[in-house]
Amino acid sequence: MRRVLIAWCLAVSSIFAADQRTFELNSGLNQPIEHWQFSSAGNRTGATGFFSQDIGKLAFETDDSSWWRLIGVAPTWTKIPNPAVDFAWSSAQSVTLTNATTNVVDNVFTLDHESTGTPANNFGGGVLFNLQDSTLGNVNAAQISVLWSIVTHAARTAEMRFLVENNAGASLAQSMQLFGSGSLNVGGSTIADPGSGIINASGGYWQGGAASTSGKLLQSNGASFRPSTATWPTTVTAGNKVIADGTNYSSTAMSANQAAPANPTGTTSTTGLMMGMGLAGGDSTHGGIATAAATSGKVLIIISGTIFNATAIADGGKVQIRHGTGTAPTNGAALTGTADGGLVQFICSTTAEKGVFSCNAIVTGLTASTNYWIDVGLAAITGGTATITDVSISAHEL
Repeated sequence: MRRVLIAWCLAVSSIFAADQRTFELNSGLNQPIEHWQFSSAGNRTGATGFFSQDIGKLAFETDDSSWWRLIGVAPTWTKIPNPAVDFAWSSAQSVTLTNATTNVVDNVFTLDHESTGTPANNFGGGVLFNLQDSTLGNVNAAQISVLWSIVTHAARTAEMRFLVENNAGASLAQSMQLFGSGSLNVGGSTIADPGSGIINASGGYWQGGAASTSGKLLQSNGASFRPSTATWPTTVTAGNKVIADGTNYSSTAMSANQAAPANPTGTTSTTGLMMGMGLAGGDSTHGGIATAAATSGKVLIIISGTIFNATAIADGGKVQIRHGTGTAPTNGAALTGTADGGLVQFICSTTAEKGVFSCNAIVTGLTASTNYWIDVGLAAITGGTATITDVSISAHEL
């Protein structure tokens, strides 16, 4: 019976000794501190069978590698905080993990920040980088921080912030912000998450390590995005159009002119004569237009009015748009300039009959910043005096 009891006591002592993991320095001797090991907080707080002589002993919790001191047999525990330790080396150090992993990422190093209070939004942890500068040592140079933008566990969302010293600022300045949604904020101040996959650059974009020419756009060439070859307007005016000049684009006010000329003297010529209603550049009583500095070279011209021939039955008149540069022709001058659009004809059945005419044409190939006159050529068909009145001349750049 004594042999059985001794064997049992030795076995229990062996098991108990195997659980002793820590040591304390006492009078120069390393002596074991009796402690317990638990796999979780639930197992630790639910344990029973403690005695008053156990108070002050330690327990190790394996799920989070934390240490606890027993302060009451209920049991009541107090957590032992990790010590603040500063290391200083004179040579580079490294942390190496060697295991059998071949195709997944292992956490080689873990940083954990716990709070004795209740964490709120912006609770986080960071790594501060200090450097020696030309004058002082241990100077703040940069920080990488990770924090909760949404601390609620069911919706927890984190972000990373990168702060860097810039021009001897009073504190580190944020240079980049990476959101849990995958968005990125570069430069400037802190912003809220703009949404999935958004890149916000407060100062703009450079390509190829240099600023582009003012007015260039970021344009796809099918393989990448590059500054456009052509420049675009950097400022615009209400009502302007963006016009290409063959190389670049500009914001241009399109020229237009609306004129109501005085009634011209008619003509008996069957060949046709100018009516003298034009003026280079045009005004409110003369047909014409001044093209813009950047132009498509296209102008829509519409001329309408009343036409008649009061001296001959079954006769009438023929009218057609004409334009040109330089001094505008006078009334009764020979046909000149460029004829535009169709030759509109009117034949009257009585000498009292009057009709309406409308001539229109899209004139192309005009030169930028040039004054053009606009008029009509008028001819009698077979005789009599062809006359036009109540004329309206409209011209508008396209």
